[in-house]
Amino acid sequence: MKVPKNFVFLHRGLTLRASFYQVPAPIDYVVLNHGFSSNRYGTGRLLVQIARALHDEGYAVLAFDRLGHGESDGEFSEITASDEVRQLETVLDTMKQRVGRPMHVVGHSLGGMGAAVLAGERPDLMKSLNLWAPAASFVEDINAGHIMGDPLPENPEEELFDFDGQGVGAPFINDARAFDPYRGLGNYDGPVNLHHAEDDPIVPIRASERYLSLWGEQARLHRYSIGGHGWTQLGARKRLIQQTVADIEACSDMSDTGLRAAS
Repeated sequence: MKVPKNFVFLHRGLTLRASFYQVPAPIDYVVLNHGFSSNRYGTGRLLVQIARALHDEGYAVLAFDRLGHGESDGEFSEITASDEVRQLETVLDTMKQRVGRPMHVVGHSLGGMGAAVLAGERPDLMKSLNLWAPAASFVEDINAGHIMGDPLPENPEEELFDFDGQGVGAPFINDARAFDPYRGLGNYDGPVNLHHAEDDPIVPIRASERYLSLWGEQARLHRYSIGGHGWTQLGARKRLIQQTVADIEACSDMSDTGLRAAS
């Protein structure tokens, strides 16, 4: 297994750090967009596992840390869902300029929600979508006054919400209250594969069911009886990875275009 190369992207003067799994003549390119409070390795190395599985099949794969996550610049207390959409756009736009084609995108949780929003805004950047438990329900949760069942601070401008030792700030909360995760989806007419475990305790499967109803025949929903939010059972995770690879293979084409690493 080749060690991935380190990449950097600049967004609003800040550095997004990434890992690029390169192959000499890639079938296609895939970008991985991690979940809320996670990083480019994913929950229990889930994104590393899907990156390696795709790499073994001849795909070039890039996974990056959003601002305030992993090794990228920024503070977690300053993140917003709106800017995270723009960060994904920065990465995809830069890559498309280098390789001359749209990307397959795999997004987990809030990263899946962001990928869906960007697909509606910039369908030219997306070749296909694989959305793992897309967290559109985060807007409902925040408007209901909680995150994962815990109440928001009475004054979020002065007090951070404690999310597993990371502070969620007022920028994220205020942005979420005006955020529409389903806006503009009809602008994207490419293939969409939704993956959701029925026992997900964080994002209810109705979020994926709504995506399915909005996108119609271009979308498919793969249901998993177990798996939780991060596919934390071996069997469910193996099926998720195999199905995602198959979904991407179904809409790929050959190319010998390369991607040059950033210094």
